[in-house]
Amino acid sequence: MDLFLRKGADHRLRGGHLWVYSNEVDSARSPLGDYAAGDLVAVRNANDRVLGSAYMEPNSLICARVYAPGELAQATRLTNAGTCTLSRQTFDSLIAAGKQAGIDLKL
Repeated sequence: MDLFLRKGADHRLRGGHLWVYSNEVDSARSPLGDYAAGDLVAVRNANDRVLGSAYMEPNSLICARVYAPGELAQATRLTNAGTCTLSRQTFDSLIAAGKQAGIDLKL
């Protein structure tokens, strides 16, 4: 499934923020009522560019939490739905990519 953001609402995610607020969602393309808690989505900007993979909490102000941002979502295995699989292997890949990039993950 895809979660489309309103035009201009992608700046926080592009800046590294990991939350999607419900008022940033393009409700015409992605009505929040179409999602269930825990659904995995590919977060996309208004131009269809993938910003990351997230899990949904559609009844919350923070309606999606990104677990694989930007290129990390693209670099790890994608499912047919376009989302990064949420698994131990995904987290291991994300941790390795963070360490390789020199990010102190405080693990």
